[in-house]
Order: sequence, then C-alpha cells, then structure tokens
Amino acid sequence: MKLKADWIPWLHAYRKRETDSIFEKCPEGLFRCGCELGAGDGYQSTLLSRYIASLISTEINPRLLPEEGRHGIEYRICSAEAALASFADRNFDIVFSSNLLEHVVNPQKVLSGINRVLKDDGITVNVMPGPFWKICQVLLYVPAHVLVTIERITKQRGLKNIVLEFRAVARETWQGIATGSNAALAMNYEHELQNGNNPHKKAAKPSFFKSLIMPLPHGVSQSHWEEFKVFKQKYWLALFDNAGFVCISLRKGPAASGYGLGWKLIAALCEKLGLASEYIYITAKKNHVCRYQEYFI
Repeated sequence: MKLKADWIPWLHAYRKRETDSIFEKCPEGLFRCGCELGAGDGYQSTLLSRYIASLISTEINPRLLPEEGRHGIEYRICSAEAALASFADRNFDIVFSSNLLEHVVNPQKVLSGINRVLKDDGITVNVMPGPFWKICQVLLYVPAHVLVTIERITKQRGLKNIVLEFRAVARETWQGIATGSNAALAMNYEHELQNGNNPHKKAAKPSFFKSLIMPLPHGVSQSHWEEFKVFKQKYWLALFDNAGFVCISLRKGPAASGYGLGWKLIAALCEKLGLASEYIYITAKKNHVCRYQEYFI
C-alpha cells in the first residue's frame, strides 16, 4: 500500500522548484565562479551549474556526494567553516546555500566568512526553513510515522514478518530515520546512526517512547521553541546585517509537509494562503553596487 512519496525523488523535485523560482530571471552562465555550501547529494549542484560556469560545491558528509565532479562542478568534502577558511578574499560571484545555516553552530561566523570570499559586486542566496515548516515538523511527525508504518507492514506476509517490520520501524523512529525526512538519513543509514544530521551538535538521545511522539530539533537548537524563534525572518535579517550584508530580496519558498507526504493540493492551498516552508534571503554587500541585482528583484 503506497501512502507516501519516495523521499529522494520528492526532495529532488522540491529542490528543482526552489532553484527555478530563484533563478527564473537569470540567463545561463550568468556567474563565472560560485560556491555552494552544504550540497547534500549534489543534485542541486547540477541545477546551479546551469547558471554558474565554475562551481565549487562543499558537503560535510563524504557519503552523500558523487565520487567524481561533473562538468563545471568541483566537489569538496568539508564543513562550511573549513571551506570558507580555505578560499581567497573576494573570490566568488555568488555564494549559495539551502537549509544549511540552521545546522552550523556559529552562523554569524559563517556569514562573515561568506562576506570575505564574495566579490564586492557579488550576491548571496541563502534558503532557510520558516516557522510554518517548524510547526509542520512537530504536528505531522506522528501522522507521517503512522503512514510509513502502515505502508511497510502491509507489504509483509505472515504475522511474524509484520511484527518484525513493525519493530524495525520503531527502531528507525528512535534513530530518526523512519520517515526518510532527511536525505542524509535516508541514503546513509549506518553512517548517520553514528554521526547524525548535525555532527557539531551535542545533544542527549531522547527516550524511545519520546521519540515516537516528538521529533528532534532540525538544526543545532536545543529545543523546538528555540528553533521556532530562530526560524523567524528578523533573526536572520539581523545576522545578515551584522555580517555586512543588505537584503535586496526576501522571497517565500514552496510550502511542504517536511516529510515528503506529496500533498500537492494541500501545499498549493497553503501557498495561496501565504504560507511558506522556507524563506529565500538574497543579499549583497553593504556600500557596494551589486551587478546582479536586476535579476533578483
């Protein structure tokens, strides 16, 4: 019984929609040199390479990226902090990240690093989850796990196999991977059991029963309430301002459940109501003329 979309195809479709909406006014090859921080499995890198002639894509998880780079893309295995420290000043026309900054311990330091490696007339694009995404993560956690459980046990025959599958789902729920709501978790089971989604985060593992009814915070925040406040626009706008950036465009991204449930009609209704799962912050250096501004306003 199929009740939930396959996570990776769903995520790729979501990332394509996100990328297309950001760069819809940009001609191909607009940027000579760019950097992507937190590339995940590298799929979005291939979309960005349409607009960036020479792209360096970084990712901290060595098991996510392809073994070899593709035409116009160089993959590097390192953290965002380490990557930025290795680049020369004023090196890139564009620096891009999607759902990364909420995972770094010191986002202010990372943004200052981005300012340093960005050309004075360059542009940055940073996509972050919003409060609506946070609400969906908490409220839809149990329904998403119920759907996954039903979907998986109905594929089994015999009471023994059903019980074993149910126990497997429960264990994966405790480990944080049962819904496949994170690409790294879905693709790299054993690696992520040891390293988690936030390798810099020091957090106590929740009890088994708590894990069945409440997800862990998505990023490095210690609680859901703290993360809800962190995901607000004013928090990030203040960080950009402190790092020497001015926001030239703030856009709403697509609406989604956060679990790849594939509810297209519900998502479309949410978007009509003005709800968004993420916000797209397009910024440039203060006191400098951005040569790409016309393509993003």
